[in-house]
Amino acid sequence: MRINYSNQQAFYGNLEDVLSKAISATEIRSIYERFFYEIKKETPRKLKKADMVATLVNLENSQEDMQLFVETLPKTVYRAYESLIWDDFVLVKEFQTTLGFDIVYMELGNGMWSFDTYQTKDEFPFIGIFCNHSYHAQDLKDYQASIPPAIRKWLKPYFPKPAGYDIEPLPDTAISDSSCMIFDASPTIATDVSQLADFLKRSNPSRTKKGDFTKSSIRKAESLTESGDWYPDKTKQPELDLMRHVLLLDFIEGFENELIKQLTAPEIKETVFKDIFKTLQKYDVMLAKWLLGHLRPRYRYDEEIFEPLPISRLFAIFKRLPPNTWVSLENLHSMQFYQEIDICFFEPTRYEFRGIKSGSKYYENTHSLDHGNLQTIGIDPLINGVAFLLSAFGFIQLAYKPPQNEMIKTFKYPYLTRFDGAQAVRLTDLGAYAFGLNTTFKLKNKSRKMATLRLHPEQLHVTCHDLDPITELTLKEFMEPIGPEFYRMTRASILKTCSTPKDLKTRIADFRNRIGVELPENWQQFLISLATEETALLPENKFKVFTLANRPDLRRHFMQDPLLQRLSLKVEGHRIAIEQKNVSLVYSHLRSLGYLVKST
Repeated sequence: MRINYSNQQAFYGNLEDVLSKAISATEIRSIYERFFYEIKKETPRKLKKADMVATLVNLENSQEDMQLFVETLPKTVYRAYESLIWDDFVLVKEFQTTLGFDIVYMELGNGMWSFDTYQTKDEFPFIGIFCNHSYHAQDLKDYQASIPPAIRKWLKPYFPKPAGYDIEPLPDTAISDSSCMIFDASPTIATDVSQLADFLKRSNPSRTKKGDFTKSSIRKAESLTESGDWYPDKTKQPELDLMRHVLLLDFIEGFENELIKQLTAPEIKETVFKDIFKTLQKYDVMLAKWLLGHLRPRYRYDEEIFEPLPISRLFAIFKRLPPNTWVSLENLHSMQFYQEIDICFFEPTRYEFRGIKSGSKYYENTHSLDHGNLQTIGIDPLINGVAFLLSAFGFIQLAYKPPQNEMIKTFKYPYLTRFDGAQAVRLTDLGAYAFGLNTTFKLKNKSRKMATLRLHPEQLHVTCHDLDPITELTLKEFMEPIGPEFYRMTRASILKTCSTPKDLKTRIADFRNRIGVELPENWQQFLISLATEETALLPENKFKVFTLANRPDLRRHFMQDPLLQRLSLKVEGHRIAIEQKNVSLVYSHLRSLGYLVKST
């Protein structure tokens, strides 16, 4: 079967499409007759192609017949199919060398406008070949071979499973002996998410013009958590700095009010993490932002519809992790591919990507996301990304390295996605509980301190008890510390960062919102009086100021000339101020007195 523009769509269709549209009637008849007449000894009949296709499709309803169909394949055909059904594409030349026999032959052109091309041998009807560059290439190294996905799925259950088909735990020493970093947020995640939820609820994080959190806001958030970040050394790869905290803030900001209320309560219940786990899967827009960040929408991204079932399957891959053991990300990739778990929740044809492919040193090109690269560019990164996401919330332990991609990278970075460094994962007790594998779980650090504030009714002083990090952050931002758990508000502390009356009103409103207690009368009056103030220096654009040249005669004119006396004001030293409307008149008068005046 040769794949070209005429049958390419059918090649990727369902089983009936492949058999009826991509494979010729002659090939179908040879398959049918070999099995039903030669193997099953049925009476030969003259059947139409559609009837033979329907009979072959119905084979999958009988496990016994399908097993017999595969077992009785000619040895060379069986070997070729056995090697190929577990791969997307293989290079024909290398594949034939491995097999020790040919699966294609050279078909000679028979006319002036015909070309010599390669074709699949008749005994291998399920194998399709196509050329990487054009439909008429004559060098075998330019050809790839593949079995249609629908036929691969049809045959797979009856061939031996390859390594990586199932979860294969790593030896205990595999990670400890490696150079991987290990991140486990589960011991302190309750504190981390509650602090960040409270930070978003009670603070007013600054944002960029694009709406993202500013680095200063993220730094404040980071100071509140205990687990830290994946790549804390910002000098090596600064673009990865604070990545976990940006991810956490993005997702937590989208949580529903009821979930935020649970996270900011004095006592956090274990069940809140089951709610978090469910919410992560529902938040498809944010998942797309993080997991598809290396792809470029070819059309309007806001018109994309994301499918919920593939998202559920994507997260369920991690539910298969055995307890207390590491599993490689490569194993998760192969398991998903071999078992054909559909986790592609987006429409691939809507996206493209830019990158430098292996073998090309300098050129970063735009590539379409298609059948040939979907697995490596679109699917595997989903699994890596969710590994980091689950790691951020403490559901798994993550073994990882600085991201690097040997197959494709960008001009700016040695990787395609920020998650290319994922190496292995291990389910935490919290993750097993969230997945429903364990029925009980005991949170650590689940109680959160809640500050008690007393605002003095006569002075602008605050005393605190059980000062929590968010309240402490608020007090330091608006007041001056003058002792342990003792703060004072001054004009300078509240006016800090303000330059206009509007800035001041915004800052006062922000303080009222974040302090979280009712303000006494003296505080109210102080803030009201501040809000009505104007800036100390009002700009005056009516006058233009000049410095007189160092000439006694010129200065004498400004002291004695009636017109210059009337139109200028002495400012300080040898400087004068002239109203904007009179500048040109002064220029003209000075020129009439014989002075050089430069117009401005």
